[in-house]
Amino acid sequence: MKKITFLLTFLLTFSLSFAQNVALNKTGTASTASQPANNAFDGDEGSRWESAFEDPQWIYVDLTGGL
Repeated sequence: MKKITFLLTFLLTFSLSFAQNVALNKTGTASTASQPANNAFDGDEGSRWESAFEDPQWIYVDLTGGL
């Protein structure tokens, strides 16, 4: 059982090391204009996107576009 647990832990750690944020620096659109939607996925932990305090709110990221 220890070997299986070790193997699964190793595989999960190994696969996560190659994970990529496909939304990073992509173009975004949101239901509110007070903060740019791109702040949600610009890679900067100091920026963010904030919705208005009403329904409906949405954010969209174009994963097909490149830089």
